[in-house]
Amino acid sequence: MPFEVREGVVALKGACTIEEAEALHEAVRDLGDARFDLSGTSYMHTAIVQVILASGGTLAARPAEVDPVLGACLDTLRPA
Repeated sequence: MPFEVREGVVALKGACTIEEAEALHEAVRDLGDARFDLSGTSYMHTAIVQVILASGGTLAARPAEVDPVLGACLDTLRPA
């Protein structure tokens, strides 16, 4: 699993593919107000990004490398 949840923080790591989107959605839904640490990601499928954006959560840390489109999407999240 390329993510773990600890104390309300969802830390994503490595390549986060579409196969993990449903599990991420369930974890985030159960949390309520999630904070996302994306600093360990190397790739995020758009389904993962959609789950993060739809959650209404906050952004604790951005990925190390962000392309302009992903950056624009992440800019819509509230900082943690």
